[in-house]
Amino acid sequence: MIGDAGYDSTANLETAGPDRLIADAKGRTVNTRAATDPATGDPPKNATAREKMNHRLRTAEGVTLYRRRGAMIEAPNAWLKDRRGLTRFARRGLTAAQAELSLAAAVTNLLKLWTKGITTAQIRTT
Repeated sequence: MIGDAGYDSTANLETAGPDRLIADAKGRTVNTRAATDPATGDPPKNATAREKMNHRLRTAEGVTLYRRRGAMIEAPNAWLKDRRGLTRFARRGLTAAQAELSLAAAVTNLLKLWTKGITTAQIRTT
C-alpha cells in the first residue's frame, strides 16, 4: 500500500498489516530527500517507525514505488473531474455529496467496462 502525507500517523506506521509506504511530506520533498541523501541497506536498529519509513523512501525501491502512487491515485480523480464534469457538488451536506460522488464513480466504472467490451460473463467469478 502506498500513501501520501495524509496517512502519516504513528498508528498507520506501527499497526500490523500489509506492507506500506507512507510519506510524511509532499512528493517533491520526498524526491528531493532521495536525491540529496539517498539511503541503502537497512535502517538503523534503534530508528523510530517514522525514521524507518523515511529511510525506505530514500532507497531506490522506495523512490520507484512512491512515484507509482501519482498515476494510481490521481487518474481516477481526473476522470471524475474531466469526463464526468464533477468539479463541484450540486447538493449540500456530507451524505448528499457522498451519494453524488458514488454515482459519478459508478458511472465512470460502468462506462470503462462498456468501452472495453467487458461482459458480465467475463466479470463473473466462481
